[in-house]
Amino acid sequence: MRYIKIIALSLLLFATGCQDNAVDKIKNEINIEYVENDTKDSVTNNIYLPAVVNGIELSWTTISPYLDIEDGKGLIKPITEDVEVRLSALFTYKDIKHAKGFTIIIKGVEKTFDFNPVIEKITIPSEVVDNITLPSLIDDVQVVWASNHEAITNNGVVTQQDEDIKVTLTATLSKDGLEHVKTYDVLVLKKEITVIDYEAILKKITLPFETKENLTLPNKIDGVDIEWTSNHDAITTSGLVNQQDNDTAVLLTAKAGDKVRVFSILVLKKESGFITTRTPIVEVRDMPLYQVIEIHGVVTSLMTNGNYTLEDQTGAIPVYFGSGKNSELTVGREYIIEGVTGDFQGLTQLTSPVVKEDIGTFPLPEVIDLTGYSLDYDDVTSYEAHVVTYKHLEVVAKETKTDALEFTVKNEAGEQTNARLDERVNNTPFAFEAINVGDIINLYEVTVGQYSTKAQFLFTRRSQIEARPKDPDIIAFYGVSNKIHTLGDSAPDFLAGITAKNGYGVDFTNDLEAMTLGVNLDVEGTYVVTVQLSTDPSVKTTYQ
Repeated sequence: MRYIKIIALSLLLFATGCQDNAVDKIKNEINIEYVENDTKDSVTNNIYLPAVVNGIELSWTTISPYLDIEDGKGLIKPITEDVEVRLSALFTYKDIKHAKGFTIIIKGVEKTFDFNPVIEKITIPSEVVDNITLPSLIDDVQVVWASNHEAITNNGVVTQQDEDIKVTLTATLSKDGLEHVKTYDVLVLKKEITVIDYEAILKKITLPFETKENLTLPNKIDGVDIEWTSNHDAITTSGLVNQQDNDTAVLLTAKAGDKVRVFSILVLKKESGFITTRTPIVEVRDMPLYQVIEIHGVVTSLMTNGNYTLEDQTGAIPVYFGSGKNSELTVGREYIIEGVTGDFQGLTQLTSPVVKEDIGTFPLPEVIDLTGYSLDYDDVTSYEAHVVTYKHLEVVAKETKTDALEFTVKNEAGEQTNARLDERVNNTPFAFEAINVGDIINLYEVTVGQYSTKAQFLFTRRSQIEARPKDPDIIAFYGVSNKIHTLGDSAPDFLAGITAKNGYGVDFTNDLEAMTLGVNLDVEGTYVVTVQLSTDPSVKTTYQ
């Protein structure tokens, strides 16, 4: 029995040895085909993987993310660094699965990007006297600028010097980790020295000898700054007129350079206004809701759909007749009206009105000029139902709503409020349609309202609007306000809270200076402190 077992074992070993030789032969025939000059240690092109060897079907596999196997090909993916990839050929011989492994090196390819088409889109003048535009993003390519001289800042702000200055601007273009540098030589031409006739400039100013209306005081003529001072608050330095109980003589002084011109203007006293014969409107506004009351006043506007404003010498109030009732009253006529005190989204008004008497025409009350006044909600709504004018507002947003066009506007202090045009009570074409975001507008004879804790300037049929583009070259001052100083305290910082920027967003705050000549903090009085941009070149700051 032992002999038989040995023979059987010898036959088994012989059969197994034959199979191993066949498998080895198959494996030896399995090879990867490379193209061009590629080898297993340097693969830059797709490789070819045989599907059948000696009648044996092969399948290929890899776990590498840098190689895709598809239709007998090994498709390499572009990479920037060399990477080792393992792959295997799988086959079955006599019901036994076998595999042959391969290791190849896929070569990395250096990243490139053609910056020339982007550079062709950059246009830089060879000579300049004005600011230039330096683009920061072109076709998704970042551009960072650097200047070698303060005559041109990194933002393209040009400051002429006393002589011609050659400035080198360096543009660093970057995309996906790649960079390219391009330089431009620009000649900043020297300042032209001109002799300014300040007296002739001041002679161009024309002001009335007497007034009860606000004045337009120019702040710049022919590029020359004009500074104003006033000896009485009956006329402010911005031209706002505050009538007194008596005629008041005011001296306005205009200064240009080293020259001054003094204007003597008589501010006429307040005229006696409308005299009501019923409950004063100021008292009606403080009454509880649902009180029946009679008022007597002049209709000043159709403020919104079915809602009018009535004013007496004490105040103004809306009178709501109902939606669509836009012909019930006439602006500029005097009425006695009975109604019920009510509230609509914060707006105090008279509802369920009945006209008791149509007395006739009456002069419209004077329009209140709120230019420069606070746009805070509480401040604006203190003039609710009055007709006002507000100039020099910037449109920061424009929106179309149901039956209305709306602006969000801000004043020079950056305070914002809402201006609304009700299409149901205004005539076409609607005045807001031609206004663009960024425009500077003057709103004349608009009615103050409110809706749901939002103050509104309501454009009416008697309203007018003027618009102009915003000049980005003008440097605007923000945060300027009066200060109260207590004798004995340390000197205040006159520049605290004041900033200065132009329309390009360049910040000139560090160039501000306060002119305090004649200010004596040890003596009680009213003093004028002028905040201006420094004229001392050593104070100038280069902005990046």
